Amino acid sequence: MIYDRIEYLSRLPLPGTICDKIIAFLEKAPNLPAEKYEIDGKRVYASIFCYATVTGKEGVFESHQKYADLQLLLSGEEQVGVIQSDKLQEKVPYDATGDACLYDPGTTQYSSIVLQPGYFVLLLPRDIHMPGLATKVPGPVTKVVIKISVNVLTVGL
Repeated sequence: MIYDRIEYLSRLPLPGTICDKIIAFLEKAPNLPAEKYEIDGKRVYASIFCYATVTGKEGVFESHQKYADLQLLLSGEEQVGVIQSDKLQEKVPYDATGDACLYDPGTTQYSSIVLQPGYFVLLLPRDIHMPGLATKVPGPVTKVVIKISVNVLTVGL
């Protein structure tokens, strides 16, 4: 997991051309509707979502195998729970089509970060994460999730 300010996005373990395409997309993102966008074919694509955050009791952990998640908020604030554990019980087994496995959080302890506009988090396949959590009370957010194929990353997983 990498958590940092948006101005340091170019330091991510990505080829320069991919990083440039992501930055160009993010400059347009605040004016785009909530839907899916191609950035570099199936290697890198984005989705813009609008939703209300939830309490931890309503959250679900997820993990991916084929893609890393680059997540950032255009508006609002949310907490993202993160854990690296093999002790979580699968709620929904891995689905290759959606590249996701869902886990029941149960009473498992996890770390969390607060995501606000101006910051991003890069979640690698080993980072089991629970996005969309309220920081204090549930509220609206607009979020960009950029899926980056693990084959594009320049860091070992």
